[in-house]
Amino acid sequence: MSDSSKSVQKSFEKSVKFGEKEPTEEVFTDDEPAKKRSKNSANSKNKRRAAEEKLRAEEQRAKEEEEELKKLKEVMKESAEAAQAFNRPVTQFNEYSNLASELLNSLPQTVGADILLKDVHPQDKAEALADKLLTTEDVEPRELILEITGRVSMAAEVQRSPGGGNGIFMYDGLMRGTAGEDIMGGKQEFICIETTNVARRSCTPNCVLKHVLGSQATLGIFILATKSIARGQEVTLPFDADWIQSDVPLKCVDHSTPQTCPWEEERMRVAATKARRQPRFT
Repeated sequence: MSDSSKSVQKSFEKSVKFGEKEPTEEVFTDDEPAKKRSKNSANSKNKRRAAEEKLRAEEQRAKEEEEELKKLKEVMKESAEAAQAFNRPVTQFNEYSNLASELLNSLPQTVGADILLKDVHPQDKAEALADKLLTTEDVEPRELILEITGRVSMAAEVQRSPGGGNGIFMYDGLMRGTAGEDIMGGKQEFICIETTNVARRSCTPNCVLKHVLGSQATLGIFILATKSIARGQEVTLPFDADWIQSDVPLKCVDHSTPQTCPWEEERMRVAATKARRQPRFT
């Protein structure tokens, strides 16, 4: 054995003696480059997915901001229109006699009347059909149906039949507030409005008349629902306050025969009593 061989053998024996392992050569498997490529591809997909989600989020945010801006513009437009309407003078739809105008100018203005008078006409909920006034939509109690307009006069200035008729309505609520309270210390004044509105009378009406008084003594007399009224049903009003004094039968919508109406029955009883009390001359 040569000296070099002996040296190698002694080195090996020495390493084994002290627990050293024989050095091994590092070996790579054939599929490791493919694994690295797959990992890089997955990272690229994740990055693209994250970028796409970020882009979608930004687009959604931009869309929401655009919608908010649109709503803000609509609110600003409505506010501008409301301000313009508020500053617009109240339109006079009625004609007034001198006496009626004098009375109205002496009465206190109703709070908020001008806003109501400006807004109510586009919201009419009834229309005339032949000799009837029919609702155009479902109406709930205390809803305004429409405004009655025409010539306003004092009751003493108008030739009419007691109880009402022929498109003439006598209104007895002018001396009361919107809640029916006395605002004139017991004073009573009756006005009449001659109109083309054709609401008929009933002993069991589904509506009443109410009023507001705006600036420049502008009177608004409204038909107000007292019951729920379905679309297409007839709007009815009570007889005028002096119905008991009528010399002719009351025409009640709910009774085809006048004598079957309890109000007409009462009117006939009072008329008969009055006739018996009249002096008879022979």
